[in-house]
Amino acid sequence: MSRHRQAEWTDAHWLEEYETRRFGTSWHGRTWAAKRIQERSPDWPSRFLSRFRGFEVWIGGLAIFGLAALTVLILAVFWPTLLGK
Repeated sequence: MSRHRQAEWTDAHWLEEYETRRFGTSWHGRTWAAKRIQERSPDWPSRFLSRFRGFEVWIGGLAIFGLAALTVLILAVFWPTLLGK
């Protein structure tokens, strides 16, 4: 995943430089990032999650699933009757 992100970053900067040289303006790279930051999403969950980088959201989601699995494991070992019915 990090290699994909590195390639995406490199491509965005290359494309930004190409557009600036060829057209005098750019629609990608830092120009697009600045525009993206200014935009507000109308939806609550999307607006909240857009504050974070994609990797941070992904790791946070995995951590939540991991904690849920750990909770079920602990309950199954120490209080098996709770999950029995």
